[in-house]
Amino acid sequence: MGPQGQAVIGIHQEINIAGVKWILISEINRDEALAAADWLALVLFLMLLLISGLVIIAALYKAKRITAPIIELVNASFKISDGQTTLPVMVDCNNEIGLLADSFNHMINVRTQYQRV
Repeated sequence: MGPQGQAVIGIHQEINIAGVKWILISEINRDEALAAADWLALVLFLMLLLISGLVIIAALYKAKRITAPIIELVNASFKISDGQTTLPVMVDCNNEIGLLADSFNHMINVRTQYQRV
């Protein structure tokens, strides 16, 4: 604690001038000494919040892009199981989900041809 009752950071050194030993005590307010570090901590915290928010938004977007075609396939399969004829499921994916949609549409076509016979 400094003379005014504030938190300080201090250092002391021995000084020898012409055979006389002196002690030099230097103090600086803690808030003043650590202002740059506190500002950096705030900036890093805000960057962490911003990046976390962007990651969450990107994850939700990707999750929706993955689940939407699957939900569409599930709804179409429920319609078919209830005996309703349905149009082919249109999925704009070139991955496993697109392959699943293509095979589902093929199954609908084969079923429709079988019912006509």
